[in-house]
Amino acid sequence: VSLKKLDFAVSLHQNLNQDQMKVALAEFGKKVKAVGPSAITFVYYSGHAAQDTGQTNFLIPVNVDVPTPGELRKNGQTLFELF
Repeated sequence: VSLKKLDFAVSLHQNLNQDQMKVALAEFGKKVKAVGPSAITFVYYSGHAAQDTGQTNFLIPVNVDVPTPGELRKNGQTLFELF
């Protein structure tokens, strides 16, 4: 059974650069906030990611080289910024 058949809103994004990833994550955050605290969310991400020393996980867009720890917060995207 697909998520769509279970009435989940599904968005597919592939090979996003940094700007596109920011927009897609912002749109996702707006949709979740609009539903409210009862929202059930699911994010499947298949791509490069890294974790900084503070244990925060970052998604890395396709147009960003593997960042050094200092560049990770600047160039990576984290889901925690949405909520």
